[in-house]
Amino acid sequence: MRFAIMLGAGLLFTGASFGGDSAPNYVAVDGPQVSQYWKSGGKGERIQLPKSFVRSGADGCVAVGYSVEADGKPANLVVLRAAFSDQADKQVVADLETRVIKYFAGMRYEPAPSN
Repeated sequence: MRFAIMLGAGLLFTGASFGGDSAPNYVAVDGPQVSQYWKSGGKGERIQLPKSFVRSGADGCVAVGYSVEADGKPANLVVLRAAFSDQADKQVVADLETRVIKYFAGMRYEPAPSN
């Protein structure tokens, strides 16, 4: 069984820039570029997979997109893409996507030096 979570494209980072000719107060980046702007506060626990998903031997991947607010909390969480093998039951997949969203909603970030 393989299960992967991808941090999707389209992360927005807010800042304290307002109006005029100043730089925009957001930047859209892919997952690997997040560390230029934010340091993860860490999330020790793992996503608890539904037992029926584990027993089925299904494979899957969920791509999640979200914005990081100025206070370091994720917002606007959405499943961008999800793909699972044929063994995955649709109800279990929906439950799994909900768990992934809740996992990322619990993340916290601190500004990196370049942010």
